[in-house]
Amino acid sequence: MKVIIKKTEAFLLSIALLTGSLFSCGISVSYADVTAANTTVVDLTEAYTGEVAEHDCRLYLAQKFDKDSHWDECAFCGKQFNEDDHNIIEMGDPSCVWHSKGFTSYCSECGYSTTYKNSHNYDRTTWVPFPTSKIHYYRCTQCNTFGDITERCTDANGDLIGCDGGTCVVCGYEYPENSHFYYNGARGESGTVKCHGCGESLISFVNNKTEQIADNAVRLSVCITWWNAEVFGSDAQTFMKQIKITHGAGYPTGVQSNVTKEISDGKVYLSGDVTFPYQEYSTMKAYLLWAASKYSTYIYGTADRIEVVPPTIQSVDINYGTKKNGFATKATITVSCTDNFIYDVNTVSIRLIDANKNPVSNWITCTKSSNNVFSQTIDVVTEVTGKGTYYVQAKDGGGNLTEKQITLENLDSKV
Repeated sequence: MKVIIKKTEAFLLSIALLTGSLFSCGISVSYADVTAANTTVVDLTEAYTGEVAEHDCRLYLAQKFDKDSHWDECAFCGKQFNEDDHNIIEMGDPSCVWHSKGFTSYCSECGYSTTYKNSHNYDRTTWVPFPTSKIHYYRCTQCNTFGDITERCTDANGDLIGCDGGTCVVCGYEYPENSHFYYNGARGESGTVKCHGCGESLISFVNNKTEQIADNAVRLSVCITWWNAEVFGSDAQTFMKQIKITHGAGYPTGVQSNVTKEISDGKVYLSGDVTFPYQEYSTMKAYLLWAASKYSTYIYGTADRIEVVPPTIQSVDINYGTKKNGFATKATITVSCTDNFIYDVNTVSIRLIDANKNPVSNWITCTKSSNNVFSQTIDVVTEVTGKGTYYVQAKDGGGNLTEKQITLENLDSKV
């Protein structure tokens, strides 16, 4: 038995044959009005007994691979074609050091890839102290740093060593009194940095601000109202010299300028500008902070991520509804925008202003769709005789603004 089927239906028929759905009940198949230019002859004579029907493997090829090679395989019968060795490209660092992302090998012609890192080789004869975290560890002889084997330092009673100091009975490190944990920080416009080990207050601050002053530059400012004299010393000048602008590990440092430090009424006032390279700034976190060197005490900048590119207004549609004597009672403006900065919370708001830049509507938050398009409508009931020039404005979460000119005509809310 032979049937003639369309090429576009050949794959669906092959699946049906493999599952036995067409012939298990003795159902016959036929297609009418098929032209020779759009047909494939498939021999179904032995299909009922389980033999694979005649087909063109080229229609069902899918790429397959293993660790040694790649090939094309017919999804209908499993026959393999064009087997070839991988074209391996290697990149990365196999080092076992903690910041290494590993060594990757991948084939440029198929989807095969593998990544690995070397294993640590620990010196298990000596515990090495790591005072900033109050731990000790076995040092790796290959990367000369710590790996996965660490322990908290303990005193002779078996208690964890805290900020009041003590001697570790395992590694022998002697912690002085008032020895706080490292990397203590606080966020917000005002607040207090406390030791995350004992909870003791270290620094209090107010007026912590991060302001965008250019496309790729920000200004930091803060007032420190109090500091722990037992930790930093009582002298304001000595304390002030310990403070600097810094950044999170792995982020661009930027170029600092106009850094000022002043003391007034027993408070320390700090400000400074940071400019980032353009090629890095558009995709970075503005992870900036003030840091006092003692125990790495941080005051984080109020903006974790700074956006510098305004949203794009893709379309503006104006619907006047029903008109009477050439006038409409209102205009409904539908605006669609996109925002190219993917690292922020992705909020876009719109409003309408007149030719004199006076607001016609308040800012309205747009609704974000699944394909990252922001849209919203504005109902306008202003009086317009003839044609008037207006501007739709859109701004993102970073305050970056763009606008698009539109024309409204013949509006009268009393019609």
